[in-house]
Amino acid sequence: MFFSGAALAAEPKVLEPTSDWTLDYGEERCSLIRDFGQLNEEGLGLRIDSYGSLASFRISLIGDLVPRNRRPVSNIAYSQSPDTELRTDIGALNGTIGEFRSIQFSVAFLPAQVEKEQNVAVRPTDNEALGEAAAPNQIDLQFESLVDSFTVEMRRGRPIRLETGPIGPALEAMRHCVDDLRASWGLNPEQQRLISRRAFPNADAVRAVTESYPDSLAWRGTNGFIPLRVMVPASGLATQCVVQLPNAPEAFAEAACDRLGNNFNPALDENGEPIDSFYQTSVLYLVRN
Repeated sequence: MFFSGAALAAEPKVLEPTSDWTLDYGEERCSLIRDFGQLNEEGLGLRIDSYGSLASFRISLIGDLVPRNRRPVSNIAYSQSPDTELRTDIGALNGTIGEFRSIQFSVAFLPAQVEKEQNVAVRPTDNEALGEAAAPNQIDLQFESLVDSFTVEMRRGRPIRLETGPIGPALEAMRHCVDDLRASWGLNPEQQRLISRRAFPNADAVRAVTESYPDSLAWRGTNGFIPLRVMVPASGLATQCVVQLPNAPEAFAEAACDRLGNNFNPALDENGEPIDSFYQTSVLYLVRN
């Protein structure tokens, strides 16, 4: 599906919040949750998840306004006030959460051009490029303080605007939750906020993960989104690989963790010295028809 810059010229369907923000402290994620209308009518549920990042989030939209889609993935478009530039061709995962249809995609609360530069695809065969991509994700507090609505187009020509109100305070609360999450993993949250480079795997391991699919699930046509956390001490020898999604198929978890291996490039502190940290990624397994 192709979205042009004119796609959001149509008058959006505006949804006002019908609940306050709720911050959910999970064992492996922090979630901001808010409803905009009745999910079984003309409304949407919004959930913003962090699996350990202070800057990169995963959005889930839930409810009957999510279009029916038999394909596991599709493209959506979105914009954030005050930046009206449309982010197009954003890969999204279609599915269900509970009894409702859902669509999930990644987001950062940054100006469109900054987000585009940050999300440049990295070839998994290039260790140097992987290292450059491991620079800390940017946080723009000034931009966040101005964001008070989120517009999404799940179907071409049918934009929906969520009147979130100022989102900065909600994201600040989310980051306190993430600090607590990191502390529960045995890390110093203040040190983690000052790292100059995140931990990252070797290119061979990334390639092995992206090119693999568990044979035991292929015949069933099973798709899977698997967020992973790998604890990487200063030595670079990983000590733990954790699947951060409850009830994930064990075969997916084993395949991803086994192929990532134990040899990582450690995170660096503000002085460029190796430091205990973690590597977080998400693996999307899709059956090719």
